[in-house]
Amino acid sequence: MTPLSKTFLAFMAIAVVVAGTLALRSSPAPATAAARLTPAQLAEIKPQQKPQPSLSAQPKDDVPPPPAEDEAELEDGNGS
Repeated sequence: MTPLSKTFLAFMAIAVVVAGTLALRSSPAPATAAARLTPAQLAEIKPQQKPQPSLSAQPKDDVPPPPAEDEAELEDGNGS
């Protein structure tokens, strides 16, 4: 047997195994239906109330405050 025929035989054997695996694999499980709430359960659900945001948490202006005078300038990382 030549090396080419041995390679072809090995290729065909692998192809037979792959084809048999694909042909005999089980089908995927059917998808289950999504759970649904009963009307009684829907009646029990209350909409959640959003908390009132505190006045101190709201920004007064869109402009950030200027940096303090004693803070050193940060380097931008380019070595200058």
